[in-house]
Amino acid sequence: MPDPQPTLIRPSRRQRVLLGANLALLAGVVVVHWAASPGRAQDGLDRGRGSYLMIGGEIQGGDSNAVYILDTINEEMIAVRWNHSRSQLDGLGYRDVRRDAAQEGGR
Repeated sequence: MPDPQPTLIRPSRRQRVLLGANLALLAGVVVVHWAASPGRAQDGLDRGRGSYLMIGGEIQGGDSNAVYILDTINEEMIAVRWNHSRSQLDGLGYRDVRRDAAQEGGR
């Protein structure tokens, strides 16, 4: 008695489209997850998720105030102020608090 030939079941057009859509969605999730990982834009350094503290203060020699934003986990600080004419925040400066604390000497 001859062996019966296995029959190949071909997926329907709808199943192929759904499989392709699922693969595209999976690839999109992988790309978004990889691109959104912290530290990718900063020379490959792994950064922890920040814990932020915001403090308002005056700017020396200026007529406006600033907001100082301190990332206590990564020990970094930025200063920003509101630009009324453009209706946007302007960056004023950045400090690496860890590096500043490691330096010897005075102020």
